[in-house]
Amino acid sequence: MLATHRESIETGKLRVLLIDECHLMWGDLSGYVWGKHAV
Repeated sequence: MLATHRESIETGKLRVLLIDECHLMWGDLSGYVWGKHAV
């Protein structure tokens, strides 16, 4: 998909945003909850 919009990206007419979610693990999501939870 990026290749089809290469010219717009290089000229600055189009911005590409990337969210890196590789660092998330299953335990990380359940660790930020207030209160008790079943293990």
